[in-house]
Amino acid sequence: MKRYLVGGAVRDRLRGVTVQDRDYVLVGAGQEDIDALLARGFRWAGKDFPVLIGTGGEEYALARTERKTGSGHRGFVVATAGVSLEDDLLRRDLTINAMAEDLEAGVIVDPYGGRRDLDARVLRHVSPAFREDPLRVLRLARFAARLPDFVIAPETEALVRQMIAAGELAELSPDRVWKETEKALKGPAASRYFSLLWYWSGLAVLFPELLPLAQSGLPWQRGLAALDHCLHRCGQPALAWAAFCYPMGSRYPAAGEGALMAMGRRLPIPKSWQRLTLAAVSGRTQLLPALRQASPRPWLRLLLQMGALRDGGVLGSVLQVWQAIAEVELVAEREWALALATTREAQQQLLALPQSSAYQRLGEAYAGRDFGRALRILQWRTLAAMQRQYRQQLASYGAARHVPPSP
Repeated sequence: MKRYLVGGAVRDRLRGVTVQDRDYVLVGAGQEDIDALLARGFRWAGKDFPVLIGTGGEEYALARTERKTGSGHRGFVVATAGVSLEDDLLRRDLTINAMAEDLEAGVIVDPYGGRRDLDARVLRHVSPAFREDPLRVLRLARFAARLPDFVIAPETEALVRQMIAAGELAELSPDRVWKETEKALKGPAASRYFSLLWYWSGLAVLFPELLPLAQSGLPWQRGLAALDHCLHRCGQPALAWAAFCYPMGSRYPAAGEGALMAMGRRLPIPKSWQRLTLAAVSGRTQLLPALRQASPRPWLRLLLQMGALRDGGVLGSVLQVWQAIAEVELVAEREWALALATTREAQQQLLALPQSSAYQRLGEAYAGRDFGRALRILQWRTLAAMQRQYRQQLASYGAARHVPPSP
């Protein structure tokens, strides 16, 4: 039996990138070799593929070939007997992932030009077997998002278009689609994932709810830009997803919210992500009208709906999303910037109320529902004072814009 380091670990080491996961291929492994690994604590990953997982999470896969026998991502027959390293590497998706390292000799095994494509920054499929697995379309888009300075080989794009035209993406399960998407949302150019799916005509199959946004032109481009900017600014894929989806409700909020909820029912998007995205979409259209009201009641209601006073509330995250969107859209209007700053301060003041002397006096004077009503009045008065200050500042901005120029 011989062990080789394979796949992403070889690719990243050659690129000078820190290796996160190490996967190995075992060539010529017999039953005695497998039994020895199991005795060391390794376990089979599952019944579909011959992969052993070690106690540290490392993967030891038996060299294998795969033959397509059915539809979908799992319609394969796997063979391991007499399979060479070159045979195993031939079944992989991209040439840059089809290299191995001989750990004993310290030599890179590269039968399909992976090193050449790595140096040239090209994403190229290894063989026509690429089209046997529709999940590889998403993997290609994900690698493009992870490696934004790489180009996709024309013949690989042509193969992808053939796969999509043949309806092969429809075979993918919602779980697999979202799993690849969530990985793509961690890439430095996550927008490229969605741009490519749209360019290849795959968005209508995988994300039909996003299709009207993609057809909208400028809002789509703004959503893509907000996705990358928010990811770089906040470092949180959930916030970046919300920023990307935000334009869905910019023109027709009700339709956008309905599409977001439909997408959440169809795909296993985390509930916390869905709450954040819906709040970002619906709240943006409510914030300015609420602040312009004479009464602070609509503003207070909006803040409470967004969890301004409880752990796990989305208000703080939504404000980050809105700020990122404003920076991308180069929003120069002072009212929106003032509204964001005022809302941040409002949340801080509301959270600080329990430490105030006014709150202590309420606790001494009221109990039960009476205390709750008194507290709401205190919150109302706190926001009313901030709202007056907001309107005064807004008025001063308006006056400054109409000051005649000096002679």
